[in-house]
Amino acid sequence: MGIQSQLIDQLKGRLYLSSDYAVAQRWQIEPTRVSQYRRDRLRLPLRFVVDIAEQTEQDALILLQLLDRHRAKNAEEIIRWKPNENVRRYAPAWVKRRNYHRKA
Repeated sequence: MGIQSQLIDQLKGRLYLSSDYAVAQRWQIEPTRVSQYRRDRLRLPLRFVVDIAEQTEQDALILLQLLDRHRAKNAEEIIRWKPNENVRRYAPAWVKRRNYHRKA
């Protein structure tokens, strides 16, 4: 379960909301957006994080740090990254260019 999903659940529990549809009505957004926030396909906007912080009586800055820490890559992952050498970036020499007419 993702961090954003846990934060939405905290808000639902605190306000006694029965569904994500009620959360969507509170935030005046489409219900599909809430499910995308839950699945970490979209990031929670700042105003929603502040709303969650106010309702759950937590510090908004701490919640933002928690979300950012969850999204950030480890230093080891950044160092280990290498480009894929098996991907051909240019056409091989034997491929003739089409629609290429050089005027002499």
